[in-house]
Amino acid sequence: MRRRIIIATTVISMILCLTLLVYSVYAHLNQSFSISNTIGFNPSQNVYVSLDCSVSGAKQLQTTQIPDGYTSLDEYFEDMGFTHKEEFNSTDKELNKPQTLQNWQIKESLEFVDFETPIVYTIRVYNYSDMAIRVSISDYVKSTEFFINTPSNSVVIEGLKQGQEPSSAVITLTTKIAERTKGFNKENNDFKIVLETVA
Repeated sequence: MRRRIIIATTVISMILCLTLLVYSVYAHLNQSFSISNTIGFNPSQNVYVSLDCSVSGAKQLQTTQIPDGYTSLDEYFEDMGFTHKEEFNSTDKELNKPQTLQNWQIKESLEFVDFETPIVYTIRVYNYSDMAIRVSISDYVKSTEFFINTPSNSVVIEGLKQGQEPSSAVITLTTKIAERTKGFNKENNDFKIVLETVA
């Protein structure tokens, strides 16, 4: 009788250990990681630009189906804030009026595809100013227990020459998951793009 109790207890213990192991693996494989964003633009006096902004590496961008209420994926991506454009207004420059740039508002939290694929924010800046400008990323979260941000180096873009197309350059911010075992949801990842004239 005692031997049966020992065997039964051992089998039950093994089943419980196996169940716990399976649950741990399942939980690990089903971690979710998401960040929320508002990207601001801070142009100095006499800066006039156009912007072409996009985000990559998010799960929402993997879709090939056009959601209901939209006529194209481009329309959907623009409405959700996965892409953002600002156009240069020549009237502002003629009147020497400072250019106002709208915040790049991403409407829903960006979900990472997996823990190895970073989310990358790409900002292409076209310089319509009469002088060169420097573009850099500021006020970003360098690292947390959840994610790590790596900005590209600042860039200098030549001023507009009469009769020519504006010069442009790209700046990026790359966001990587810090620890694959720590899921997170809607962590704040706001930052600013500074656009300043170069003397």
